[in-house]
Amino acid sequence: MIELRNVTKRYGTSPPVLENIDLHVAQGELVILIGPSGCGKSTLLRLVNRLIEPTSGTILIGGQDTASVDPVELRRGIGYVIQSIGLFPHLTIFENVEVVPSITGVSKAKRREGARELLSRVGLEPDTFGGRYPRELSGGQQQRVGIARALAADPAVLLMDEPFSAVDPLTRDALQEQFLHLKRTIGKTIVFVTHDIDEAVKLGDRVCVLGEGRVQQYDTPQVLLHRPANSFVASFVGEDRELKRLSKLTARDVMRSTSGSFERTVPATLAAHLALSKLLGADGELGVTDEHGRVIGSLQLTDFGQRA
Repeated sequence: MIELRNVTKRYGTSPPVLENIDLHVAQGELVILIGPSGCGKSTLLRLVNRLIEPTSGTILIGGQDTASVDPVELRRGIGYVIQSIGLFPHLTIFENVEVVPSITGVSKAKRREGARELLSRVGLEPDTFGGRYPRELSGGQQQRVGIARALAADPAVLLMDEPFSAVDPLTRDALQEQFLHLKRTIGKTIVFVTHDIDEAVKLGDRVCVLGEGRVQQYDTPQVLLHRPANSFVASFVGEDRELKRLSKLTARDVMRSTSGSFERTVPATLAAHLALSKLLGADGELGVTDEHGRVIGSLQLTDFGQRA
């Protein structure tokens, strides 16, 4: 869906911000861009919608070279969510969500119908919030509006630049959970910038670690955490990476197949790291049960070191 081929971005005679980047994002995939400050992750995002132009290389969306598309038309077909949200303060929430459809000639009735549906999808009751102004909403509510506005033109691609970093931890966790649910229903191709490895592991189908202007590793969260490609990645994801990896797995993913009776059991859907904590307090083994309470497997400590 999105492909970068040998893309380099340089400003003047300085060393390149990004150098020879090759990256492929499949249709419907959520890819996280992460790395230390100044590594070029936001630059890469802006190259995709041509807010800035590459020094060299090719960027394709849906097989089409973006350099051959009018940049304004290109951006109208790409949803873009930023940290500062950027809602228009003089427009109501309905009007903010309807901005792009109004530019593209969608009728007022259809714009309003779409805005109502999108606000509902991001957890804002349209009759309660639609007529308000941004200043009347909390930061988390404004960020939800920003996501709804980015989706209003039904884009195939959604770009998100640290969208949840400006809210408090509790609100951020709620936004992440709601976004995961939304992702499963909208079927968009999403590129998401964050500086938070926990957020990357929680949300991403794949994670691209950038450093020193290059792709250091591009893998699923589980592979990234279990098998860092080099010392740079290992240092960046942290010494607790195995615990982070377990947070992506469930008891079902880790268990061995068995049957029988067990004094202590955990549900198959329980996060693996929580199952591990229960196992540490048990006598060496736990049963794993399905939704009907039937034992479908078991867990031992050795099981947690064998799964990537």
